[in-house]
Amino acid sequence: MKTFLALLLCLPVLAGAAPQADPDKALTHVDKPPSKRRPGQPVGLLLTFHGANGNAGSLVGKAEEMLQKVDAREDFVVIGVKSKEAGWTDKDDEPVKAFIPWAIKTYSVDPRRVFGFGVSSGAWYLNRFAPANSELLAGAISYVGGMGNPPASKAPK
Repeated sequence: MKTFLALLLCLPVLAGAAPQADPDKALTHVDKPPSKRRPGQPVGLLLTFHGANGNAGSLVGKAEEMLQKVDAREDFVVIGVKSKEAGWTDKDDEPVKAFIPWAIKTYSVDPRRVFGFGVSSGAWYLNRFAPANSELLAGAISYVGGMGNPPASKAPK
């Protein structure tokens, strides 16, 4: 019985669904690598950025579902990340900047195939973070979020 309980408690960890923290920056995350990697095919990385009061797992299932619909689930590691506060702020920049290279190395990801998917506060964050850090992200999908306070630009003459 003790063995069964120990296995039951370890099941979320073995399934890759338990929140984890990057030891360097302690960014809590939930990872879902492909169940079977296609031979010789590099994988991409889809990072999910939750809405206000969300958690690292809030969008992971939705991201997997979207990838499944286009027959790309086995081509991506999906990782949900958790903001330091209830929503995403500038305080999250350094941990996210440190997390992305860590995830690329840890999961053997093609660094040219790293994308963000954010909803609400996560979309607002990506609308600001992605353009300012294009060396880390190939693109971002923002859903129901503001512009992220882009810098003012001059109108063309």
